[in-house]
Amino acid sequence: LEHRREEIVQYLDRVSAYVDQTPKYTFSEGELITIAERPFRVVKAAIKPGQSLKAALDEKRLEIRIYSGTKLNETPYETYEQQAAKAVEEALIAYSRTWFAKRVQHYSQRMSLQPSAVKVSRAKTRYGSCSSRGSLNFCWRILLAPQFIADYIVVHELAHLAHLNHSKAFYSVVASI
Repeated sequence: LEHRREEIVQYLDRVSAYVDQTPKYTFSEGELITIAERPFRVVKAAIKPGQSLKAALDEKRLEIRIYSGTKLNETPYETYEQQAAKAVEEALIAYSRTWFAKRVQHYSQRMSLQPSAVKVSRAKTRYGSCSSRGSLNFCWRILLAPQFIADYIVVHELAHLAHLNHSKAFYSVVASI
């Protein structure tokens, strides 16, 4: 560590600068959320008191619309803001399933590699993984990253279908894309 102190400090400074530039979303009404480099505004539709909250993405209007669900609110102790944030997060998770399926399909054709499944998780410390059975797993939050980062993670996990390690051969496959 002492030998590489300067290199480590420079790396940590770069990471810190990036973290400072990264938006901190609250998923609240009026907020602008960048999804795959497209800005979506969180808006509220007609809300019925006592009903659960739902949210859905409207790609044409670039909106995430919060609306009343069909069930009664099962968490009356939560504030409207907390319920709305959960609804927006659920909508983003649902959207990420389709988004990842499209990105994986795009790159899997270019790489001639086909996963057995594409799954989305709520992981907080792992961006993606590839199982020995060929299943790719992605954290839904990658959707909020810049497109080039999200695409790199997709390509990285697809490359594990060819090499289930981080060898030079693995990185050669990644670099080819």
